[in-house]
Amino acid sequence: MGRLYDIEREIAGQPADIRQPVRQELSRPKQEALHTWAKRLTRISAKGGLGAGLRYALGRWHAFNLFLDDGRRRQQRRLAGSQAHMPGLWIGVEKGV
Repeated sequence: MGRLYDIEREIAGQPADIRQPVRQELSRPKQEALHTWAKRLTRISAKGGLGAGLRYALGRWHAFNLFLDDGRRRQQRRLAGSQAHMPGLWIGVEKGV
């Protein structure tokens, strides 16, 4: 997760046509690895916050990844949405990205 923050900080302020290929090359593989990891954890009970948060995030995965294909978009601030308390999975957006 930290590397995703780093990538966005490195390209902050760059034009969209510069951010998009960097995201494709550097961020997409990390997002895919995160998706694989999250899918493996779906055996966790949905009654708890972590299980509910994972299911919520996986159900909205497409929206979470829109920034990868469009350099004008911002990275989503949160993977799991406001319903889940999973601060370790939040993705930050630097102002002006």
